[in-house]
Amino acid sequence: MSIATGRDPEALTLLQNPPESVQIAIPCICCLEALSVLEQEEKSRKIFEQELDLQINRAQPGTAKSDLACGPVYPLPFTTGSR
Repeated sequence: MSIATGRDPEALTLLQNPPESVQIAIPCICCLEALSVLEQEEKSRKIFEQELDLQINRAQPGTAKSDLACGPVYPLPFTTGSR
């Protein structure tokens, strides 16, 4: 798993230039586990992005993504006095 997730910096060197005396085999279950972890990480990132968007919208009312698609929203100037 450390190779599949990039947590082992020496693994890339080993895989790119394996010694001639070494044969590398990857069991199918490892490939399936790596795909499963990838799917979980994608879901986690999507949830994080949604939560981040929600927090941004709460912190800055009036600047939702739908508002930004139409351009920035500017408040009308406040005027006093008669016309």
